Amino acid sequence: MVDLHGYFPGSVVRKACAFVVLTVLAGVTTPFAQEADEAPREQATAGEPAALKALLYDTIQIRSAWDADALRRFYEQREYRFAWAGNPIAAQRREIAIRALDRAAEDGLDPSDYRTDIVSSQAGFRTPERLAAAHDLTLSDAVLHYMRDIRTGRIAPDAVSQLIGLAPPPFDAVTALLEALTGDDFENFIAEMPPPHEQYARLREELSHYRQIQGWGGWPQLPAQSEIVYLEGDPRTALLRERLAIEFPELGALERDDNLAAAARVYQARTGLEADGRIGPRTLAMLNVPVAWRIEQIAANMERWRWMPRRFEPRYVVVNVPDATLAVVEGNEQTLTSRVIVGNPRTPTPMFRAEITGVTANPPWNVPASIARNEMLPRLRSDPRYLADRNMMLVNGPQADPHGLSIDWAAISPAVFPYQIRQLPGPDNALGEVKLELPNRFNVFLHDTPARNLFARADRFLSHGCIRVQQIIPLASYTLEHNSSFSSDELMTAIAANGTAFFPLAEDLPVYILYWTATANDDGSFGFRNDVYSRDDQLVAALNRNDSSKVVFSEDFGCPLPT
Repeated sequence: MVDLHGYFPGSVVRKACAFVVLTVLAGVTTPFAQEADEAPREQATAGEPAALKALLYDTIQIRSAWDADALRRFYEQREYRFAWAGNPIAAQRREIAIRALDRAAEDGLDPSDYRTDIVSSQAGFRTPERLAAAHDLTLSDAVLHYMRDIRTGRIAPDAVSQLIGLAPPPFDAVTALLEALTGDDFENFIAEMPPPHEQYARLREELSHYRQIQGWGGWPQLPAQSEIVYLEGDPRTALLRERLAIEFPELGALERDDNLAAAARVYQARTGLEADGRIGPRTLAMLNVPVAWRIEQIAANMERWRWMPRRFEPRYVVVNVPDATLAVVEGNEQTLTSRVIVGNPRTPTPMFRAEITGVTANPPWNVPASIARNEMLPRLRSDPRYLADRNMMLVNGPQADPHGLSIDWAAISPAVFPYQIRQLPGPDNALGEVKLELPNRFNVFLHDTPARNLFARADRFLSHGCIRVQQIIPLASYTLEHNSSFSSDELMTAIAANGTAFFPLAEDLPVYILYWTATANDDGSFGFRNDVYSRDDQLVAALNRNDSSKVVFSEDFGCPLPT
């Protein structure tokens, strides 16, 4: 008979018809008795393998094919020995695992996905070995599922949107757990499961903070029918002061309205708004986001961090699309920062990782077919000189008419637009003086722009998806100096020569185009960004649809199942 010590405090296992539904939900864990006094053992006791096999292959329904395969691989490699009972070390590891599962909410996960309080002491299984096996299997299932969720994310990036080109880092939960159970520091192994990045740790802290605010009742909603003007006696002024102080207590010690305007500017700077101190429609909309949604946003951003590699490359470029900013990161330091212009909501910039392979001086612009047929064709119909006046040509047009002056554009259908349009290098070229070559399936890259005045705007969601970089020359120079045999002087000489020149890199430079709407700012403060593409909505909805199904054990010995 299997040793149930450590599973049931003084329980007597009944042999009867039974149907036990093991739903991995959050809540109270089954109390365990004190650890067994026996020494650790390598061999399974009689009955263990048979009981585990019976449940694994005959009477168990796992929540997904991945979980079923993982659980079976885990026990096959353990020769069907119990993982969490039978000796003091196993019992200690069990308690460590259960504590981690119970704290899953601290990482924005749902503890109900990893519940371990399953079979009661009065639940009937045909043998005590099967009852003990049910406990062991359920905890293993919960731990493996938790490990995968917290290491690679609850949901695959491409299951959320086709505009995400990120692959979760490879991770074999089964192999990792097997190795951990043969090691001597299981507690540290579990503690190191979450992403090791500082921004993730900050999100964890802020998740607790905003849940505390929610527990206090949240913050008041500000009437949004008009801009708030700082006037004595205006009830909205007092409400604004209260609202700011709840989220950011350091802004609460305000006595005069001019100080309130200063606090508003701090709030706007933290949330990526124009810091003018005016409480207009955009600021009101940001202030009126409920705390419950802020909690969802933080959890969504934690999920995105689980899609990231455990360690980034020693040198890389990162773009945060909602903030419309770029940074070059070397080690843990930002060596270059820049404002950028990213896609508008109709043509959003995707999320992906790619690598810069070279720098092009004075690049031509090969106009995407969608822009040519949807935006340029209507203009060509009203102005046949549209291409000629903008230094554009038809790559495959009439040989003697590169600007298409003789073409009847009214007869051209956008559905079968036959021409490839190219804009030649020059002062009006849409790509400006420099383009960083970034091969990717979205055809998105980093480049210059002649419309440099647009970088002064707080709202920089203006492009067709590509990323215009304010500090493009310093970025291109950095790229060449660190990854090629070419110098920034050679780049500037090529730009001045007005001809197109390509400078390949000896070593590609990684680029991450990411989407952080909850993040620590450069000054250490925490803030949110506008979810301009509604990607938080998408991710939260996908996570809610991804609720885990039940894990069911069933033993039917001729008795009717309970309804």
